[in-house]
Amino acid sequence: MHRVTDEIFYVIEGEYEVVCGDSRFKAQPGTLFVVPKKVFHRMRNVSTTNGRVLVTLVPGGFQKFFEDADGVANPDKLAEIAQRQDIELLPPNA
Repeated sequence: MHRVTDEIFYVIEGEYEVVCGDSRFKAQPGTLFVVPKKVFHRMRNVSTTNGRVLVTLVPGGFQKFFEDADGVANPDKLAEIAQRQDIELLPPNA
């Protein structure tokens, strides 16, 4: 979940299982969907092929998360970086 960032997803390759708030759906190539700020979400490639998704984040600046997280393997450190960059992580089975 992001407190100040909206996300726009466009599926290029693969098939994804998407959970967005109370909604659950499959997203195939050509699917476009928007996740507003403050809505918990996750997506997982459920196809047997590689997946590619184009993601646009508004407002910009989210690339800082990827810069700070590059090479970080420690989950606690990664969670700390995520929190600083407007990402609230849920436990894996939530």
